[in-house]
Amino acid sequence: MTKLYHQPIRPPRNGHLGEQVYAERWIELMASMPRDWSEDDYEDDYPPALMHLATIFWDMPGGYAAVDERVSRVCASFICWLGCAIGNATLNHAECLRAEHGDNCFLVAWTLHNQRPLGVNSGLRSLELMLAEESDLNDGGIFRCGMPLLRVPDLTVKDYEIVDHLTRWLGRGGKGFILGCEIEYRKRDEWQRVQRRATA
Repeated sequence: MTKLYHQPIRPPRNGHLGEQVYAERWIELMASMPRDWSEDDYEDDYPPALMHLATIFWDMPGGYAAVDERVSRVCASFICWLGCAIGNATLNHAECLRAEHGDNCFLVAWTLHNQRPLGVNSGLRSLELMLAEESDLNDGGIFRCGMPLLRVPDLTVKDYEIVDHLTRWLGRGGKGFILGCEIEYRKRDEWQRVQRRATA
């Protein structure tokens, strides 16, 4: 099987601690043995990452056989995005929807967020912005040059389904992952605050 690297399409931005925490903890999760698997289940063709992804994508067309480097990078990009302010707001919105939508609250929150409303994000969906290559970004900025992207990525149905399944997992088996990221973020943020006060 092709090795999966779990790197986002664009790396976490400098100075954005949340993005860094979510991206790093995702890589750690993909390298860890799933709790409901044992060492006896491990084979060279089925590394821990594939075991984790199999639990997320078991009912996607093609199942775990459809898991490839594109799936890995789309997952890593979305998880990294959860660490930014908008991603975190979407997580909070999901929790507000839990009473009505149960474990599908993250899927519902993401679906509402990823719409293409007139006048927002220059008419781009969040997923298009999220999965754009570094070379597609408009360095001139949104307000000076109109469009945030020089080229809109040609996303596939599979790209959208990857995130649909990932958000479903967040509402079920992924709740502990989110909590771990939040705890790690608060710990690092407090350490940075202490360091700044010490050098002020």
